[in-house]
Amino acid sequence: MSQLTLSPPPSAEMARPVAVQFFSDQSKKLESELSLLWERLRTLWQRNFFQQIGEVYRECSVEGWDGYGAKAISMEAVKSIITIVMQLPLWIQTPEIVPTPVGRLGLEWHTREGSTFVLEPSGEGKLNYVALLSSGKKISGTSAAGMTIPEIAMQILAHHFKN
Repeated sequence: MSQLTLSPPPSAEMARPVAVQFFSDQSKKLESELSLLWERLRTLWQRNFFQQIGEVYRECSVEGWDGYGAKAISMEAVKSIITIVMQLPLWIQTPEIVPTPVGRLGLEWHTREGSTFVLEPSGEGKLNYVALLSSGKKISGTSAAGMTIPEIAMQILAHHFKN
C-alpha cells in the first residue's frame, strides 16, 4: 500500500513571488482591457462626430446653402476639420460643427458661463483660433505650425471646456 505524504505548506516567503506575479499579471490584463475600452470610446466618439461632419457637408455642399449666397463646403474643408478633430483630446466638451459662409467648417465650444472658443482652418493651411472668455478676455491667433492645434488653444480648452 502506498503512503500519501503531505508536504508542508509553502512558506509566506515562497508564496509571495507567486502572489506578486498573479497580481502583476492581473494588473497588466486590466490595463490592457482599459486601454482597449478607451480606444473603443475614442473610436465611437470620433465615429459619431464624423457622422455629424458628413451631415453638415451634405446640407452645405451646394452654393447658397444658407439662402444668402454662401460658398459650398468643399471636401478639402471636410478633410481639414477631420485633421483638427483627430488632435482633440477626449476630455474636452464635444464641439459644434459650424459651416461658414466662405465654404469652411469650424468647431465651436460654449459654456453656460458665457465663454466661447472657435477653431477654424483658414483655407491656407493654417488654423485660426478665437476665445471670448466669460471674464471678458479675448485671445486669438493663427497656428504657426499649419493645421496643428497650438499649445495656447489646448490650454484654453483644458481650462474652460473640460467635460
